[in-house]
Amino acid sequence: MIGLDYAKRPKTQSQYRLLGLVGQGQFARVWCAVHRQTGELVALKDLDKRRFPTNLFLRELRLLSSLRHPNIVSFHTLEYTPTGRYLVLDYCESGTLRELMESGTPISLTQRLKLVEDILQGLAYAHERQVIHCDLKPENILLNLTKDGWVARIADFGIARLSQESGYSITGLGATGSPAYMAPERFYGQSSPAADLYAVGVILYELLLGDRPFSGMPEQLMVAHLNQSVIVPEQAPFLLRSIIQTALQKLPKHRYQNANAMLEALQLAMQVVGITHRQAGMLAESKAPPPATPVVQHQESLPATVHLLKGTSQQLYQATTSHLLSQTIPPSDDSGWLLRQQWQIPLPSPVVEVIPRPQGCFLKLQPTGDRSQPFLYCLPPNAQAIPALQLPEPDLEVLANVWQAFARLPLPTEKHALTIAPGGEWIAIAQRLTVIWDLNKAQTNWHYRPATLQVFQAKTGQPLHAPVSCSLPDHLFALDQRYGVAIFSSSKIQTTILRFFTRRGGFIGHINLPIHLQRVVSHAAHPYQLLAIEPQEPAVGLCLNLKPLQIRRISLDFVPTYLESAAWGYMLANPEGHMLLLDLQGRQLGQFQLPLPPHQQVRAISPLGTSSFMVSTSLGVRGQLSLYDCRELLQQANALG
Repeated sequence: MIGLDYAKRPKTQSQYRLLGLVGQGQFARVWCAVHRQTGELVALKDLDKRRFPTNLFLRELRLLSSLRHPNIVSFHTLEYTPTGRYLVLDYCESGTLRELMESGTPISLTQRLKLVEDILQGLAYAHERQVIHCDLKPENILLNLTKDGWVARIADFGIARLSQESGYSITGLGATGSPAYMAPERFYGQSSPAADLYAVGVILYELLLGDRPFSGMPEQLMVAHLNQSVIVPEQAPFLLRSIIQTALQKLPKHRYQNANAMLEALQLAMQVVGITHRQAGMLAESKAPPPATPVVQHQESLPATVHLLKGTSQQLYQATTSHLLSQTIPPSDDSGWLLRQQWQIPLPSPVVEVIPRPQGCFLKLQPTGDRSQPFLYCLPPNAQAIPALQLPEPDLEVLANVWQAFARLPLPTEKHALTIAPGGEWIAIAQRLTVIWDLNKAQTNWHYRPATLQVFQAKTGQPLHAPVSCSLPDHLFALDQRYGVAIFSSSKIQTTILRFFTRRGGFIGHINLPIHLQRVVSHAAHPYQLLAIEPQEPAVGLCLNLKPLQIRRISLDFVPTYLESAAWGYMLANPEGHMLLLDLQGRQLGQFQLPLPPHQQVRAISPLGTSSFMVSTSLGVRGQLSLYDCRELLQQANALG
């Protein structure tokens, strides 16, 4: 589905639709898939038959079937296809704990301890059923997104042991696991619940202090775990230092005797830390680049405020309340082109949105008068010869024919969503039409039809399929030449549904997310990647990758009003001039305060090219355009990694 390489992935039966490969290890590959009927996301684990023969496959299946806990990745069923056999497991869209720790995302101390609490709760359940994990590490801790943060879930019981399986090893060797997290006795092939708690102690140490207690090659790690005492820096709160020191004792009998004992100690520490660290500050420093301010290349005063900017690689559109200014961007670094206006188009009402095409653009205008009027305009690239466009009357339900019968599409109403394919071949419109009729010519009644989604060929305006009934989406995005996604978000039940559709008609599947998304922006060059804001936490952003689904939460230092995609990732800003540049994965590239005069506010932002952006500001009725060069800032961020 959705533009994937079918030759390189397993062919499942119709029950699941594969979205993409999410991980590959020594013994298996893991795919993200969605149930065709329910929209439930699952993980399909494809076990290597040569490295994981039938007896080991059945053994892991038996272990997974016996474990049902919110903090353990659950087994659903088996999926057999002509190409292999797959374990169907819970899907964790926020990746691994390792990925979160290395992302540079600020994580509160409370959230760090909550993740360790989740791990211990899952371990307590597994240990009560005589299952010892034997390979706990951040790579095997998966995360599900919640409205408050993350839930940690233990995964990969491939080398787990039952307590009665003394000396068992998946490879025939005594010591299996990850040396950085292995208890001393594990190097001799011995296992017990205390060995898992030792690994949790290493994870807690790393979450608090940003590094592991020991480092080096496997042989060096073995010597350190066997012989070196762990020294916990005093910057960690006292109770947490005590927990780490107890968990990392060399002899199993000196550690916590079970996961519940360590869990109780952690929960007590969380209560105390919650009082003494009310700001939930971080103990490990973030990897954000140092603050820097981009260079001002050019500034221009204007008689009116530009309230909307949209830049492409070739064109810059500037919208005021009454005019649209369009300028061609030269290939050189000449900043004087801002002063050379190419054409100005008068408009009957202010522009709401500019939707660029490969040639020309669409304009969405505010409705005027007492009723909703046509407000979608189509402009060719050489629009200087075209006056203000007059659309037909609403009952005609067609767009203006502005150049060679370019398009004849159903007229969008005020309640609609629209998207254009990246290459401009088709246009999808979701709308809810209002029908008015007279009863005995004495009164007017209003009737609302259900919303519909329909895709049209751009050059001819001919529909590619019949209208499809649906709720009115909050957002509509074209993903590539074949697929699009409609996003429906509910604040009442805190959920979001992603429904995928094809250009040939109809929905083909959906994904349910346990979060509410308020504002979503698609990336122009990478349509499968979205940036969204959580309404309940407006200073928190979400980076969504739809191929396969992966969601990353990012902390913001201010509440953004403006969101735009750029060549390097995303731009965020607020009216006071705070700006943040993010890469495609949500990592911070730069954060700065624009040098605005007193009382001047940002009204619009837009990237230009690969290393510049433009900002429109206003002071009263007058406006100002500023062109910034952020090349040096981006180079510094890339150098820092």
